Amino acid sequence: MIRARFPVPLAAAIALAAGLAGGCAAREGAFPSLAMRAAELEGSIEAPTRPPPAATPSDPALLQRIAALDAQGEAGARAFEAAYAGAAEAVDRAGASGSDSWVEAQVAVSRLAAAEASAAGALADLHQLALDRETQPTATADRAAIAAAIDRLSARVAGHGARLAALTERLNAR
Repeated sequence: MIRARFPVPLAAAIALAAGLAGGCAAREGAFPSLAMRAAELEGSIEAPTRPPPAATPSDPALLQRIAALDAQGEAGARAFEAAYAGAAEAVDRAGASGSDSWVEAQVAVSRLAAAEASAAGALADLHQLALDRETQPTATADRAAIAAAIDRLSARVAGHGARLAALTERLNAR
């Protein structure tokens, strides 16, 4: 026969917990009101005033980084433009799926995607740079330079993505 080791203390603990829980529910008395106090109704609570941030000087290293990423993005965009005509011709010449000409077109489209990835990578790095600078003091002109580079590359990368998708769709339709 197997006996439980601690039947009495377990039963006592359950009875004690039930008694304490019952005591909490039967509590009566006057509780403070949750209504707004007079001071809260006055509307005289104002947001603290902070002095305007001190002017942050332009960071030459940051501007060099922006210029380098912008140049990388533009180089990727030029590589895409240079590869696009060849890829489009290869897609136009492509035969049925799996044929040699189709495989050549697939390789040309892959090279085009790799060229586009360089510009997209630079754009991603610019976005990361913008996020990193949100928590650091940065000159207004530097923030504007980041935003301008992002705008330039975003338009190019979006256009490249649409053209690449159209070529891929044409190739896959064969």
